[in-house]
Amino acid sequence: MHNFGTTLKIFLRLESGGVHERHGLIGFLTTLAYTISAFCALTVASGTYMFVQRSHNVPTPLVQVIKDSISGSNEELLAANTQEISQVYVVLALVACTLLLLPLTGLASSAAKVGASARERTLATLRLLGLPAVNVTSLALFLALVQTLICLAVATGAWLVSLPLWQAISFQGKQIATGEMMLPWRLVAVVWLAQLAITTSATVTGLLRVHISPLGVTKRSAPKSVAIWRLFVFVAMLVAFPLISRHLMDNANTPIVIALGMIGIVALMIGAYNLVGPYALQILAFLGKSFSGPKGLIACRRIMDNPKAAWYQISSLSLLVTIAMVLTIGVTAFSGETQEPMAILIGEDLKTGALITLAFAIVLSLTLTALSQVMNVLSAAPQTRALTKMGMLPKQLNQVRAIELLLPLAFSLGSGYLLGIFLSSPLGSAAFQVSHLPVLSVMLVAFALAGGILLLLNQLQKNLLAKQIRNND
Repeated sequence: MHNFGTTLKIFLRLESGGVHERHGLIGFLTTLAYTISAFCALTVASGTYMFVQRSHNVPTPLVQVIKDSISGSNEELLAANTQEISQVYVVLALVACTLLLLPLTGLASSAAKVGASARERTLATLRLLGLPAVNVTSLALFLALVQTLICLAVATGAWLVSLPLWQAISFQGKQIATGEMMLPWRLVAVVWLAQLAITTSATVTGLLRVHISPLGVTKRSAPKSVAIWRLFVFVAMLVAFPLISRHLMDNANTPIVIALGMIGIVALMIGAYNLVGPYALQILAFLGKSFSGPKGLIACRRIMDNPKAAWYQISSLSLLVTIAMVLTIGVTAFSGETQEPMAILIGEDLKTGALITLAFAIVLSLTLTALSQVMNVLSAAPQTRALTKMGMLPKQLNQVRAIELLLPLAFSLGSGYLLGIFLSSPLGSAAFQVSHLPVLSVMLVAFALAGGILLLLNQLQKNLLAKQIRNND
């Protein structure tokens, strides 16, 4: 009976001895994904903490513009308005946290699953050597947690170094001070525990989806197709959204009630959109394979095999475009042509917050997409080698990969853009009067970054085809 220490020694010897090919690119990307996820989580949490602290001690410039907007010298009204507006900032910071929660957890979860998948063959060798399944599973979980802890330490150091850089940005008329974004150690511990919990859950889930035996690694079940009920939920939300939003804007008493209500129904609408996305992508791929050549057929069949995975790799970019449209139109409708100092100050803060949120979303989405696509290339390596032996050229294989990546991306960004316009419809004509150029620019950047990912994937695929291996070894 092998103990855990013996299991670890055998694993390290196998890895160092090169019994199985180690994918250095996967190791680098998973480490990068863990680090970026933790860094973004700490930064977003520290920004929210800053606004919470400021709500108890409102900056003087914000108090002054609120005072200037009130006729007379009603101290009670000034205090009430100041408290209400400062709470709006806290709510918006929490909304930003919520919007980034999906890509943050998705990136950390994908990194854990990819890391576990990259070690599957070595773990199968351990089973062949006689180690029990419990030891092998415990080893995989232990390695994932150690990697996460190292990345958390690196991310925390990077977060501490980055704090002085935030002094270049101001909110509420006051420049950010380094100490304002310094989280208490208890909150840092909460972020660490959350990352470790995500890693544990994702690693266990990934291992449960495969069976590691002495004969190799096999999947327990194929992904299921998505059902049409998702479409019905989305259509119901499309019908309900304008009715609920109009009722809310006609009957709400205060701006904060309107803001909270709109945030709630917009979140539900985005949730329904994220629910129907895999189904719509499955239908699009089904139509695409029927009206395209061999390259399109292969790419669309791969998308149809697991539409959920194809959608969730790129859905955060769609969410990014939707949020960008809502915020761009919302800020324009809020500030309008007014010269009121309070409207100008809050409008500028909204734009600044939107840009910061979008920047984090782009980084998270790009890393998640690269990680997922690299894993797809490695998983499809046997099929790719078979296609080359059947006469398909490397150039054609690259075109298959391009369709597999760009088709979901184009659908995701296009539908996200249209959804953003729809969600902004309660704001009236501002949805069509405001310039869409900033959002379209973000979409072009996303396609440019996708082009860079394709270059990486093509080189990886070329390297895989150049290696002669036998699957039975």
